[in-house]
Amino acid sequence: MDFEQLLFDSHRLTMDMAAKDIGSDPQLIEELFQLSLKQQAQLSMRASRVFDICCETQPEIAAAYSDRIVEHLPQLHHDSVKRNFLHILTRSHQPLSERNWTQLLGCALDWLVSPQQPTAVRAYCMDVLYNLAQEEPELKSEVIYALETACIESSAAVRGRAKRFMRALDKKGALPKGFEEDF
Repeated sequence: MDFEQLLFDSHRLTMDMAAKDIGSDPQLIEELFQLSLKQQAQLSMRASRVFDICCETQPEIAAAYSDRIVEHLPQLHHDSVKRNFLHILTRSHQPLSERNWTQLLGCALDWLVSPQQPTAVRAYCMDVLYNLAQEEPELKSEVIYALETACIESSAAVRGRAKRFMRALDKKGALPKGFEEDF
């Protein structure tokens, strides 16, 4: 399949049509995944978006690719590919290998506290970290600290979302006194 011709623009309708054309063909899905990893900004962004749509409509694809997505996270350079891959991981409840679980935690923490990351990447990092903290409650205080750090030098949207996640993670009232006034 000629993906460059199929992904001629980034409109939602084009992405949906491409996902429909790809269907559940394992060879085409693999090709789409590989295109997402390429260093061609426009093509990799569009391919990762279609891959995200395929995973949304067919969760078994996300389950099959979760570990591979996490393995490639540290090498991703395009923000839109990061965003799309993180979006897939927020919906996937596929258990990861210990190594990949740790790698996902590290990437999500690093990207969350980095003001250079786009708001959408940071927002999906919050979702990922929340899900990981639900699996491992010992992480809650570390995730709350990262969320507090993310509030520094952040937009109102990031601060608001971080506060909501902090409240959800901290059901026992261990948040610092005056935390609302600090942000």
